[in-house]
Amino acid sequence: VTLHPGYPRMLGQFVLFGTGQLLTSADLSSPLKQSVYGIWDKPGNTSVPTRANLQTQVLTLVSAGLSGLPQDVLTATATSINWTTKLGWTVDLIGNGERIINAPQLLNGAFLATLNTPPSGTCSAAFNSSLLEVNFQTGGAFEQPQLDINGDKVIDLRDVVNGTFPVGVVLGTGYGSAATLLKTAGAPGKIGKLITKSGGQQVTVIDPNNTPRRLTWWQLQ
Repeated sequence: VTLHPGYPRMLGQFVLFGTGQLLTSADLSSPLKQSVYGIWDKPGNTSVPTRANLQTQVLTLVSAGLSGLPQDVLTATATSINWTTKLGWTVDLIGNGERIINAPQLLNGAFLATLNTPPSGTCSAAFNSSLLEVNFQTGGAFEQPQLDINGDKVIDLRDVVNGTFPVGVVLGTGYGSAATLLKTAGAPGKIGKLITKSGGQQVTVIDPNNTPRRLTWWQLQ
């Protein structure tokens, strides 16, 4: 995903992407750690982006048993970025072999992606998937709640874990598709992210709808 440089408010482009591949059967057993990046392609810059000049954010898995929520969630640090010394941010995915293998999106200031962890072999157990939604400006947590993690169709201060607003939801067993954005019944003014899993199950996670967008249309004859 490449942005017009509205952020940072300087010349250049801001490029966001996640790593990972699933092209051959050999990729199934790859335990490599994958990452998400937000990199400022700064005009006139001759430095190559490396971890030394990218701000690192850290994801943490919080189990449902500890949080009291219906599912495990992901939290993240929210370290600010010094743009005079840094060229962007990076955040490592938690699980070995966890990766981004479908198209990420931008929604309400968030880098949105479905994470998938393949089975270790062609005849092994099923995929596991999660939804990740980090602040595109920093790669970390938001200052306001972004996800309806307790499932009450309201986004408020009850959607908090360990004093921070989660940036992801564990979806469980099954390959997860890229999210489809749609209206959600019973949640006016919100937008739903519908993820279809390989077993046919569908999971909807609700976000605030801060950015007006066309969700329907009327064809004139």
